[in-house]
Amino acid sequence: MEKTFVTKSNLNKVCFYLIIRGKEFNHTPGKGVTFQANEDFVKEMQSKLVTCYGCSLKPIINEVK
Repeated sequence: MEKTFVTKSNLNKVCFYLIIRGKEFNHTPGKGVTFQANEDFVKEMQSKLVTCYGCSLKPIINEVK
């Protein structure tokens, strides 16, 4: 089940990752990038951004409640 997530971490790399995978997202200044995905997608994205895309730390991605 897809949930809504938001992040302010590594915005350029997160946006690139979402674009490559065809995920829709919104960027709001001050709020960050908001997108919908399932939890497995988010966990894989955090891992791949560190191992493949050069992020030094896992991006902090929070679920919007």
